[in-house]
Amino acid sequence: MIQGVARRSAEIPAPLLVVGAAFSVQFGAALATTAFDAAGPLGFVWIRVGLAALVLVAFNARPLRQAGHCRFAGWSPPARPSRS
Repeated sequence: MIQGVARRSAEIPAPLLVVGAAFSVQFGAALATTAFDAAGPLGFVWIRVGLAALVLVAFNARPLRQAGHCRFAGWSPPARPSRS
């Protein structure tokens, strides 16, 4: 998954990424000035989380039907050493 996103972002020119980041910050600030009045702080947090989730799904390298399959499915953390 990370390799697919890294490969796609490597194809985007750096100046375009900077312009996109600046647009994102300015758009978020402009949206916040009106959204806080309409939705309140908690509602605006939900809006931000929802939009972030949509962006992450859009940049996901694999189809959603494979999202439950993880290469670390059989992995477990190492046991804690006992205090003696």
